Amino acid sequence: MYRSFKPVGVAMPIVLAAMSTLALFSTTAQAQTPADNAAQTSTISELFGTQTDVSIGVGAGVDQRYMGAKDFRFDALPTFNISRGIFFADFIRGAGVQYQTASGFYISQTFNYDYGRADENDFFRPGSDYLKGMGDVKGTVTSTVTLSQRITPWLSVNAQAEFGLDGHVRGNQYQFGLESTALQTAADTIVFDLDAKLGDGQYNQTYFGVTPSQSINSGLRPYSPGAGLYAISLAATWTHKFDKRWSADLMLDATRYTNTVADSPVVQRRTGLTVFTSVGYTF
Repeated sequence: MYRSFKPVGVAMPIVLAAMSTLALFSTTAQAQTPADNAAQTSTISELFGTQTDVSIGVGAGVDQRYMGAKDFRFDALPTFNISRGIFFADFIRGAGVQYQTASGFYISQTFNYDYGRADENDFFRPGSDYLKGMGDVKGTVTSTVTLSQRITPWLSVNAQAEFGLDGHVRGNQYQFGLESTALQTAADTIVFDLDAKLGDGQYNQTYFGVTPSQSINSGLRPYSPGAGLYAISLAATWTHKFDKRWSADLMLDATRYTNTVADSPVVQRRTGLTVFTSVGYTF
């Protein structure tokens, strides 16, 4: 049998509880000292920032036409970086939030876009005529979580997970590595990165595998790499500050594809090289 409760019998305890909670908050607020208020203001400023930093520039470089290609393509594109407090958006990482503690622990969550791969030469995204008949790998929005911990003033360890937000059509990739600051002066900074790159079964199949139907259409033999380590990369980045406004970056990256994917007919060159340089202006 359905039982009807009187509204007042329910509402009165809620009202009394709400009044008690408001009274508690009021008492707590009145009890706050100037030091408490200063700490609260400092925390808010740390999270949301007190100013917006903006830099723009232009970059150019040479990269493999796609992961494992023997041919290279030239890129020329604008660069930008906008940040305020924990929020940021830039050309390389995408848009998201980041936070770093005084002890050197860093965490970030970003959203970016993977342009996929074309089965023909393409100026705007990876691709090659060599892959004709393989079909395009569709682009997708990605979600990336990055964790890093500074071990010494010049060395940190990091881990990264990148998830394709397309229903696991593309797959996911992961990265573990070391970052070392070899030189840091008022004008110059040189950083080395050594990373191990892993893909789940779907990711490695998407970018290095050849299905039976793709084999018929492209003439490449079938190949299923499976999940695992697909590459080791070593990168060096040199940043030079001309003054407080102008700066330049030079990045060199060498990638060695492992046995998990190196035997794939998609991989024409086992070692890839990327060179990218940019000039930026900070407002």
